[in-house]
This record gives sequence, structure tokens and C-alpha cells, in this order.
Amino acid sequence: MGVVFTLAARSDLAEAYEFIAQDSQDAATRALDRLVEVTNQLAAGDLQGSEVQLTDGRRVRRWSAPPYRVSYRRSTRRLAIVRVYHQSRRPIEQSAL
Repeated sequence: MGVVFTLAARSDLAEAYEFIAQDSQDAATRALDRLVEVTNQLAAGDLQGSEVQLTDGRRVRRWSAPPYRVSYRRSTRRLAIVRVYHQSRRPIEQSAL
């Protein structure tokens, strides 16, 4: 299964890396490695998150990878990572469905 990252998800990852790297580039690399690991598990179908609606109306699934939450969509051919959002920030979800 192919994995794609939306522009927003890429921006989220870059922002997370830059923020963590201010203190430690090694810690920033470990955080991104953990998110890649979770993404691979999602793509393999090993993990299945709950469905939620984002504030922009899109329905996605989410998986918690503390301190981040990965919002994604899965089809038969690809996994699209929609957002990678720090859980302590203002929620981007309306409510659980």
C-alpha cells in the first residue's frame, strides 16, 4: 500500500521537527521515526483508529501516537496522512462519530 502525506501533514511534521530540534536534533529525529513507524503500521492495517470529523468537515480516522495524533484516510490502494497534530494543541476535530 502506498503512503502519501498531504501538504498540511508535511507542514505539521516539519513544524514538529523544528520545534523539538531547538532542544535536541536527536530527539526530533526519534519523534519523526516513531511517527513513521506508526504510519507504516497504519498502512499495513495493523492499527485501526476511530472515525472523527475535522473542523473543516472532512471525515478521517485518527490514531494516537503520544504526544501526536495522526489523522488519516485509507483506501484499498493507499494511506493518506491528512494531519499530524500535537494533542495538547487546540483540537482540529469536531467530535467523535
